[in-house]
Amino acid sequence: PWTRPDASIVLDVLSLYPPQDDLVDNTDNETHALTRSALATWILGLGDGQWANNAAPVCASAYVMGEMLPFNEKIDILSGVNTLERTLGMAISLLCTLTGNASEMLWPAIFKGLQKPPSASSHKAIRSMILLEWGCREEALSGMGNGDIVTDKQNCMLPPPPNVEFLLNHAVQLLMSQVTEIKISLGGRAEKSGATRSQASGQASSYIYTLINQIRVLHLSFPSSSSISLAVNAMLERCADTLKQSNSDETEGPIETVVTLTLCYASLSCDAKFEDAKELEQLLSICEAIMTCELSQAKGKSMRRDAVQALRSIFHYAKWGSLSLIVPMINEAARKQPGGAELASGSIQQIYEKI
Repeated sequence: PWTRPDASIVLDVLSLYPPQDDLVDNTDNETHALTRSALATWILGLGDGQWANNAAPVCASAYVMGEMLPFNEKIDILSGVNTLERTLGMAISLLCTLTGNASEMLWPAIFKGLQKPPSASSHKAIRSMILLEWGCREEALSGMGNGDIVTDKQNCMLPPPPNVEFLLNHAVQLLMSQVTEIKISLGGRAEKSGATRSQASGQASSYIYTLINQIRVLHLSFPSSSSISLAVNAMLERCADTLKQSNSDETEGPIETVVTLTLCYASLSCDAKFEDAKELEQLLSICEAIMTCELSQAKGKSMRRDAVQALRSIFHYAKWGSLSLIVPMINEAARKQPGGAELASGSIQQIYEKI
């Protein structure tokens, strides 16, 4: 029955086998390896033995261009994550990985959507990002861009080549711009039903969780990328300035505050850092600013009830997620700075008391 394989059926089967999550502990590596070996044997035996090598790059390109799965015209945080789109992207990345030539098959399709600075609503860019994410999760795309980690004579990891850095820069721009789209998605006035309001919180949180995980996956896969480190460091600096300013003059609306907190959490998830000379002071300052953040309705403005529910959920997710990463960073910075331990100890004690 597999002499003339149907690509959609093959991808449906592969969608049942997601990669191990590198963000959590994996305890059954042997079973996972055996499963992947069996899948590879099956895939490479389809058709005349060359079906997978011919079909995989075609599927990747068709996916990005909207030929395998029509684009969803509505990209909205309240609609949650497009599960079908992500599942198909995962299956295609796995198909490419099982052929043994994932790098050669995925990069051309990824470049189709990320070859120029993308907008947050660019369907091609979003799908290219999904392929890049799953290719990284499969450990087929990392390091120098082809899954290999290369070091110099001092055993320092070499940065990716310029064309990969170029793409990673656009990928980070896309993810950051999608976060800022919260302003548009949650800024309307139309009233929604109670049933929709009850779902808004979970859908919005899952949407933001997915974006932050995508940024983190890029960082873990390309730790020597200057594009990613420069982008997240600059974002952390801007967020720190914005949070301190908004707490002092209270001009920021609730949506702007949530966007800033979310970008702060995203940058911290990628190990963003302040300059060494002022790292401890900056960390203590931003930690205090985050602790004093409160979600209050802007005067003279109204919001949809479902939007308020979603906003509250994202606010607490980003606020406490940021604090969970900042406190260990404060301890580390204090150990490196003379006299920093005493300064940090007192500040952290005050933070714990507030919590």
